Parts: sequence; structure tokens; C-alpha cells
Amino acid sequence: MSGVYEIRIKPIGVVRRKEVATYSLDILRMKEAYIEIFKDYRDAMYRIEDNKLLWILWYSHLAEHPKNFIIYPRGDKRRGKKGIFSTRSPSRPNNIMLSLVKLIKRIDNILIVKGIDAYDGSPVIDIKPYSNDLDNPEKVMNL
Repeated sequence: MSGVYEIRIKPIGVVRRKEVATYSLDILRMKEAYIEIFKDYRDAMYRIEDNKLLWILWYSHLAEHPKNFIIYPRGDKRRGKKGIFSTRSPSRPNNIMLSLVKLIKRIDNILIVKGIDAYDGSPVIDIKPYSNDLDNPEKVMNL
């Protein structure tokens, strides 16, 4: 595998929430979360509130590294086995997660969002606005 090298990613923020880690991922998505953007990246938030939907890339710091790459999704044997890249499992080779969130409000360097299933303390590695032109499945399927 020539050209393969280690990648280092510096978090731009962290997920903050009051809920305990015993909540299911589905319940976490329904609850508001706070994304604290580090002060060094405050300027990058300029006019972020113009967007109603945001893609949040974050690191699943509590997920274990997978022992197998073929799993039962959500541990449910009735669903059959799948390769890890065919699932939304938080246990991945790099534990990088993607959540589409609704932006409720911005207060200085804090984003209040709904839709993220990250636990308290999860590092945020990037934010991108949802784009109807780029992210709309109907448009992508017609390429």
C-alpha cells in the first residue's frame, strides 16, 4: 500500500450534554446537545446560523476498535451479517462519525443542535453546511 501514511486530526470543538452515557443513541438524537467550538475557530463560525442543517463530523471516543469487520448491525442477528462499512456502527477502523443536525441556536462559540448521537466529550473534527445541491439524494442519483 504505497502512499499510505498516518493522518493527524486536531479537534475544533467538543460535544457537551447533560445526559448520561446510558441513553440510547436514538434518544440522544432527540435531545438537544451543545457543540462548543474552541476559541481558535470562532471566526470559522461567521454566519453559520444562516444554515438550518449542518453536517457534524466527530470522533466516537467511547467506541471500541472493532475486533471483526463483519458484524450483526446493532447486535441483531435477525438482520444478518454485514461488513462494517455497510453499517452505521460507531466501532470503525477510525471511529469517525457523521451526523446531520438541526441548528437550533448559536450563542457565541456554542451551537445548540438536535440530531447528534454523540456522547458528552466527543471531539468534533469538522462542520459543513447541508447543501441541497450537493447532498440531496434525488440529485445525486441522477448524476
